Amino acid sequence: MKPDYKLVAKAKYIHATADLASELWHEVYKRYYPAKQLDTLVEELQSADAIEADIDNDVNYFLVVLGGKTIGYFAWKMENTALHLMHLYLKPESVSYTHLTLPTKRIV
Repeated sequence: MKPDYKLVAKAKYIHATADLASELWHEVYKRYYPAKQLDTLVEELQSADAIEADIDNDVNYFLVVLGGKTIGYFAWKMENTALHLMHLYLKPESVSYTHLTLPTKRIV
């Protein structure tokens, strides 16, 4: 099964990405940050407003969909000749599907 990648550009996808980011960040970082601090980090860095601001600054967000289910997201930004991977988060239950191929051309 091959994954699909949905460009996050419309409001509904921005909000879906923010919800997914909150879920994944709380799972990944709960060992390292108290709950309140983690809530603040998510709000500042991966809320719908923060994601929209990133997109306005040329960051490209994509949802990763496998078998009709959203299993994660990633974001990247091109600066000069360098590609910066900003985020790559997958749901823990999708780890067995690590045979993911990220798109190699700019999709805007």
